[in-house]
Amino acid sequence: DAHVSGVLSIAPPLLTRSFQELGGGLVEYHEARRLSCVPVPLAYKAITFSITLCSSAYLPWMMAALSQGVYWSFTSTFGSVFLLWFMNSVAEALDNPFHKQSHSLDVSCIQRELNAYLVQLLVNSRACNADATRDPRFWSRDAQLGGHD
Repeated sequence: DAHVSGVLSIAPPLLTRSFQELGGGLVEYHEARRLSCVPVPLAYKAITFSITLCSSAYLPWMMAALSQGVYWSFTSTFGSVFLLWFMNSVAEALDNPFHKQSHSLDVSCIQRELNAYLVQLLVNSRACNADATRDPRFWSRDAQLGGHD
């Protein structure tokens, strides 16, 4: 029906494949979201934290005994301890990638921007398909799909 009226001027096999790809992407998204809700065990977090803390306390003494000079001892100790804490904090940040924090993506803003681009594409395609965009039902479908601001 939409192909005959010119609203969707794409071959049916291509349109079907597009919807299959969108459906597959949505399935993968929900699978990732389901798996992200499995927390890291508390015992693993505690052991990792204690190992990092012990190595932060022990490493300066060991480097002072094994290296020559204060500068080299401080540099290697600081670099090693910093890397250990950095890797630990990255692992904690990756524990739940879908939680809302200040560094998370603003998904609603990105969706509004995408909708605006899609509407702009529809308006620009008016020259190719002028009779389809004049139909009021065409624009009411766009409003039902989320519309634009």
